Amino acid sequence: MVLHASSVARRLALRRERARAAGFTMAEILAVLAITSILAAVATPGFVGMMRDRRTAQETGMFTDAFRIARARALGRGAAVRVRILPSIGAVPGRIQILEHISAVGAIPGAAADGSFSVPGCNAAGAWRVVETFTARRGATQLHAFPHTQPAPAAADLGLPVINVCYTPRGRTLVNYLGTGGDTSTPPELNGYTALDGVVTLRTRRGTEEGADDNNPRRIFVLPNGLTRMAL
Repeated sequence: MVLHASSVARRLALRRERARAAGFTMAEILAVLAITSILAAVATPGFVGMMRDRRTAQETGMFTDAFRIARARALGRGAAVRVRILPSIGAVPGRIQILEHISAVGAIPGAAADGSFSVPGCNAAGAWRVVETFTARRGATQLHAFPHTQPAPAAADLGLPVINVCYTPRGRTLVNYLGTGGDTSTPPELNGYTALDGVVTLRTRRGTEEGADDNNPRRIFVLPNGLTRMAL
């Protein structure tokens, strides 16, 4: 039986079409799965690190906004507003609090019935209530604060346990380094606030299971004029 070349070509083309219609072989599927698993194992750590970096950047921006909000409140309400910086300690996440002064009913002439009465001075004694708190998510971001006398802290330095920044209604910025020498119990008004003549530095770092990642720290600078700058 003699077959023409055109007939043979048609049969070969038909076989190729049938092979394609049959799908993938088991060996091909296993090879694709193996390659996919390898790529996922390589890419996962980088993706997790990228997400942690993103969270740290977001929380650094949140901490920066806390100072801006406090300064605007002081200028808007005509009374001093404090910002308390409580750095990360062990498993306790770092946080920043905004505080306003209140007094007991009748302690100051003209106090409101609910006991609230604004006092314009940063060194005013009495109760200061927390009106807003900005907290880092546990394990996501490490926060540490450094005085203006320490502009370039080392990576292993954890700064002071507490720093208070106070904004006056006239736009001045005062600072109180509560906790210097280990004294964290003395009220800040007894230590006294002084004019900020340098730059207070806050450092945020990506938190990991082993601690803080020093490879990509971010910084917040509190300037003497009360403005803040963020360096990513």
